[in-house]
Amino acid sequence: MKVTGTLRDEKNGKEIFHVYFDDGITINIKRIKDKFEYDSMIATGLGNYFLKKGKWPKGKNLEKRIDLGVALITKNLNNNRYKIKKQSK
Repeated sequence: MKVTGTLRDEKNGKEIFHVYFDDGITINIKRIKDKFEYDSMIATGLGNYFLKKGKWPKGKNLEKRIDLGVALITKNLNNNRYKIKKQSK
């Protein structure tokens, strides 16, 4: 289980990060002020974790995914890796 990438999305004043894993699972983590919260999860592709195991990641597996995601998001935010569009009025 490795992180393959992250994306940042902002709509209606809510900032959500999408964290992609090599086993086809994507978790969505939202940022509220300085805290990160797990939001939701999706499975993509034919060989994804959900189709192979028949269940969603939970417990320690989910916690590890969230920790890996938050660590990469924090690192990318510190290095200005996400494009932040300026609001035009």
